[in-house]
This record gives sequence, C-alpha cells and structure tokens, in this order.
Amino acid sequence: MVHSVYRAAEILTMLSAGKNRITDIGNELNLSKSTTHRLLKTLENCGFVFQDPVSHQYFLGHLIIKLSSNPLTTHQNLVVCAYEEMKRLREISGETVTIHIRIGTQRICLEEMQANQNIRYGVGKGSVSPIYAGSAGKILLAELTETDRSHLIQNIHLTPVGPHTITDRNGLLREIEKIRKQGYAISSGETLEGAISMSVPIRGYFCPVALSIFGPKFRLEPIILSLKKKMEMSAKRIGTKIKHAG
Repeated sequence: MVHSVYRAAEILTMLSAGKNRITDIGNELNLSKSTTHRLLKTLENCGFVFQDPVSHQYFLGHLIIKLSSNPLTTHQNLVVCAYEEMKRLREISGETVTIHIRIGTQRICLEEMQANQNIRYGVGKGSVSPIYAGSAGKILLAELTETDRSHLIQNIHLTPVGPHTITDRNGLLREIEKIRKQGYAISSGETLEGAISMSVPIRGYFCPVALSIFGPKFRLEPIILSLKKKMEMSAKRIGTKIKHAG
C-alpha cells in the first residue's frame, strides 16, 4: 500500500463528511500538522481540494465534482441498473423520475426521465443542488451515519433555495430523523414554487442513492402517497440488480 495515497483518500473522505480544519484532520488521522498541511497542499495543487482564504478551511475541489458528475462513466452501473424501474415509475406516476447521489455538500442528478406531459418539471441530468433542500437531498442525509450527518450539517450554510427551504439546523435535523424512521421523504416548494417530490433510498450501492418522483403540486400531490409502496419496491429491485452486477 502507498501510504500517502491512502492518507489522501482518507482526507477526501473527511472533507466530504464536513471536517474541514487542518487540526481536526491531523488529529483524526494521527498526523503531524506539517504532514497534514503537505498532503492538503498537494491535493490542492491537483484540484482535489481548495482552501478558503478567509476561514482557512479546506473543501472538496473542482476536480472532484468534475470526476464525479459524469453519469455515463463514474456511475454507469447504477444508471443501467435503475433504468427499467425509472421507466416503470414514470409510466405509473406520469411524472418525472430521477436518481441522485451526494457529492460533498451537494447532490447531483445522475439520471432523469422527464414526464411525457405538456406541463412537467425537471431538474436536469447532471445538475447540482444543495443537499439540504428537497426530498432527494434529505434522503441522502438520512442515509449517512449520525456522526457524518451532524458534521455535514454543522459545516454548511443553509441559504434559501425555494420558498419553503428549511434553513434552521435543528429543524433540519429533526426532519431528517423523521425521514430516517419512516423511510421516505416528501418536500413541497423547497426548491421550486408549485413543485412537490417524493424520494426513497436505493441501498446496495457504494454510496447513498435517492430515487425520486418530481412534478407539479396540483397534479402529483393527490396521488403522491399512493406511489410510496411502488417506489420502495422499485428501489428494492434496483438494489438487487446492483448486488448481482457487483
């Protein structure tokens, strides 16, 4: 094992969990401050991390986003495994179906099947959004360990994305705990006025995945709870496909 590469991977994992201070990283990995600084500067020069000039904290860099945001290469296996179930859910619901994963403090839409209706909502394949806004992001947060979730939420600035975005940390934590227990998330107007979505977790992949149905509130809200069981069954079938493909 090349220890410097292993340590760099550990540092990137810590940054993705919201641990951004050089002292915290060094203490966690039992490294001296000079060694930690040298590793971080090397990662910064490569584009894997960047340092905030004001707070001096480190965050995941542009190259991580670039490498992780190509759905046809990085997560091709997941997209292939989910395709048929996404198509099935779109036919059942008549609305847009998406899958999302977490990248640092953001969530990215890996695949989207838009509704075949004149009035339809979509987020856009490859689009990046704050992880704390919307049902997909909350499912991804609920799938993290309590420690990682707390670190992440404490280290992001909760700014409004839509008219009903939750910007209170304690309120967000309570909402996520509720979602974790019930196994699904519903959001209305958190990212877009007049839109509603439901998300469930897909398990069996190497990182948390959210499966979502998204559409106009006037059309989707009356039937959204009736779709929960079908979404859970689809998520389970996708997880089984991932297991067999792996």
